[in-house]
Amino acid sequence: MNSFCNSIYFFLIVSIFVFTPVLHAQKTLDQKIAAIMNDSVLRGASVGLYVANVQTGKRVTSFDEDRILIPASTFKVLTTAAALEHLGPDFKFKTELIIQGKIENGILKGNVILKGYGDPSLGSKFFKENPSLMDLQNQWVEALKSKGIRSVEGNVIVDGSYFGLAPEQPTWSWMDLGNYYASGSWGFNINDNLYEVSLKQSSILQEVPSIIKIEPSVPDLLLMNEIITAAAGTGDNAYFYGGPFQNERYIRGTIPAGKGIFTIKGSLPDPEYFMAFHFHKTLIEKGIQVSGRALTHRDPGAESTDISTVLTVVESPPLYRLVEVANKESNNLICEALLKQLAVQLKGGKYLYQGTDVIKEWLRKLGISDKDFFIEDGSGLSSRNGVSTKAMTEVMLALRKKSYFSHMEKSLAQAGKEGTLRSTFLSLPSKARLMAKSGSLGRVRCYTGYLLTQSGRELTFTIMFNQFSCTSAEARKKIEAIVYELALL
Repeated sequence: MNSFCNSIYFFLIVSIFVFTPVLHAQKTLDQKIAAIMNDSVLRGASVGLYVANVQTGKRVTSFDEDRILIPASTFKVLTTAAALEHLGPDFKFKTELIIQGKIENGILKGNVILKGYGDPSLGSKFFKENPSLMDLQNQWVEALKSKGIRSVEGNVIVDGSYFGLAPEQPTWSWMDLGNYYASGSWGFNINDNLYEVSLKQSSILQEVPSIIKIEPSVPDLLLMNEIITAAAGTGDNAYFYGGPFQNERYIRGTIPAGKGIFTIKGSLPDPEYFMAFHFHKTLIEKGIQVSGRALTHRDPGAESTDISTVLTVVESPPLYRLVEVANKESNNLICEALLKQLAVQLKGGKYLYQGTDVIKEWLRKLGISDKDFFIEDGSGLSSRNGVSTKAMTEVMLALRKKSYFSHMEKSLAQAGKEGTLRSTFLSLPSKARLMAKSGSLGRVRCYTGYLLTQSGRELTFTIMFNQFSCTSAEARKKIEAIVYELALL
């Protein structure tokens, strides 16, 4: 009996010596994280963190991990992953050039139609492999000429009815809608759904800088310039105000003082009519006369029962390339187009909420509770989106087991090198490697991704700061301090 007791005693003593350092290290990490989160700089803010070991799936450290927070653009991970899951990495959007009616003696007695299927990359500057807006039009002109068409006795129509949904999400902020990043997704998207306004900077504070160029030209656009000049170095604080189909736009806010040209970007009021207008004009300039008007599928006179012939089909890059740009460059248009494509492909696409329903169902299959997320859009632009840091990290763990994970991993920006992370997390230990998706809105800064620590441990994490009263730069420093501590593991 005494021998047995002595053995138990010895085991307990050894266990204390073996496990105490591990417990102490864990306590120290949790304490360090809590100290950063509770810093006076973040007083009053809502913050959350969850870190897991990739190999075991077990918690490494956390802070208020069940609190549902606004994720901003980290939400793009959900949309792009769901798209890869349901549509496949090689899925491509398409755009068709169609003619209606008969060709007699070089005259097309019918309409020329550009039929869109929601391609967000058409004429986009984010895809160097794609033809530009002008190159596309030249291709379509040559396709018509190859059929001997010298004249069109009909209209030039852009048909964006494929999605059949409002381009914008109803919970987006009015302050965002007129700006390039909130253009929404249309049945026919073109040129990233944006135009650029070049302003002549002034060195006089409070002076209104003059507009010197709008490119490309936007039909019927009326800009009310209420921008004023602020101190040098203050950056772009100018906002466009106006929603879809509204040609009268106001530009308010400030740009910095200077002597050069300052460029800001607005969302096209109607990308479909924009394309119809320009293609109608290009056809005439290239020697094909058009007797009819530039129309969209919404306009009276756009209906036709004539037999249609598809002349050419333009395809987007494969989905995995779209996902790469969507996440690395935080492209809202691509994610909203993917959300609507999910609605069309899996739900019939008649209602705005159908795309979000697809993502919700996918999350449930991953084991994520409905109580851990709210979904309003595909890009994270809505402040009514919500997710807990634990739920988001559990999604990141689940993605590691998916056949398309290599595409997801490649779509995340590498810290200090590319995308939205090219100028952040520069002080990580030399052997550490971070790949993540960032997200930011007013008083919101978030990150989710994968971290290889200096000792070779693989972690996945989500960190979210909401409603902080400090500057965005100060919030980012706190996040970088947390990730640095994790990188030392």
